[in-house]
Amino acid sequence: MAFINQECDVRLYIRESLAAYTGTGRVLSREKRIRINQAIGSCGFSVLNLGAYLSGANDEEKGATAFAVQSTRELSRTEYSITINDEAGAGFAIANEINSASLVMSVSETMNVRRFGISRTASFQQLQAAAAVLKSGGIMTDLQLSTVFGCPFEGKINDGMVLQLIDYFCLQGIDGVTLRDSSGAASPAETAALCRRLRQDYPHLTLTLHLSDATGRAAQNTCAAAGEGVTRFGLTGRELAVPGSINMKHLIETSLKYIAEIEYYGFTTEIDTEKLRQVSEYALLTEV
Repeated sequence: MAFINQECDVRLYIRESLAAYTGTGRVLSREKRIRINQAIGSCGFSVLNLGAYLSGANDEEKGATAFAVQSTRELSRTEYSITINDEAGAGFAIANEINSASLVMSVSETMNVRRFGISRTASFQQLQAAAAVLKSGGIMTDLQLSTVFGCPFEGKINDGMVLQLIDYFCLQGIDGVTLRDSSGAASPAETAALCRRLRQDYPHLTLTLHLSDATGRAAQNTCAAAGEGVTRFGLTGRELAVPGSINMKHLIETSLKYIAEIEYYGFTTEIDTEKLRQVSEYALLTEV
């Protein structure tokens, strides 16, 4: 593996519901959740995704995102983002002065139905309307496509479908695209090839690669994408967590492992890993 010497934006995707629990599943008080969110926000990450405001979500889930947004404001160097899939989410982003919003859908029809309860066509129609609202409100808009490299139900994904969706949303005025490797299906060669194509065909879009380390290739895929000029990366530990035991400690430990690996390969992230490690320890030691 070639060594790299370049700066790299690292996105940490946190959800308030993750920060609400310790490693043993104890619910933290709101005051302590605020302290944890704010501490994570001061660790040097360029973007904090504060949760999802999706159609079909219950009031508790939407309330968790609203609480995360309201309690994690005014952090220096930090851009805030939320994930949405309809006009209501776009209105929420504008009302709460969010910096950017991710329009989320899956390239896989099966996964889109399982995740959002609607077809890709229905998602596309909802996102078209949401994009128009965001544009009118001056919110930066990112198209977030999941299962880009593979789906556990449908197998490998045709790049043509990925490109077609990006074409459609370019007409809606999106500012960027996030490619999600939701299951760790991508190889470094596949990652490099798709990133190269997108950089050539859509030079005006900000390209982000959002990785899963389920197969241990997140750092290798980062290097492959960086070789094609990609500098924005995100990682979440959710894909690695055992169902029912998702917790912030696991998310942070996964992120620390990823940061150590890419810095070994020569990336400069400017992440304060010691402070991030202390956040994890604080969550575990805190009493309700």
